[in-house]
Amino acid sequence: MATRSKVKVLGTTYYITTSGSEDQMRRIEEQMNDQLAAILEQRPSLSTLDALVILSLNLMDEITDAENSTDRMREQLSQYLEDAAKARMELEDQRRQCERLTQELADEKRLCSQFRQELEKQKRQFDRARMELSRLGQDDDEEQS
Repeated sequence: MATRSKVKVLGTTYYITTSGSEDQMRRIEEQMNDQLAAILEQRPSLSTLDALVILSLNLMDEITDAENSTDRMREQLSQYLEDAAKARMELEDQRRQCERLTQELADEKRLCSQFRQELEKQKRQFDRARMELSRLGQDDDEEQS
């Protein structure tokens, strides 16, 4: 929302319409008057117009530096976002691989359990067969005696 503010610069009053707050305009007014006073203190022979031009040039230089800095930050942020997206994709790939390996491990455990059960079954059959052979051998010994 635009507001109308009264600003006094070097003793002259200006009315401006701005989207900033009244407090913000007071800070700007104070900074501007301080910077103009510093310029005129360094070079007292300057006219008010020349001081305003120098201040404008200084401010434009600061704006340009800020824009360049903002552009660099945007580029850096874009790179960070790209890196984050790649990392997310790699993480998702690793998660899928982990799930696949977990499933493979579960399958291997199931197979190992089946083999163990089959081995136990065969061991019991072997023990029964050995006992049967042993019993048959004892029967043969008793018949021969």
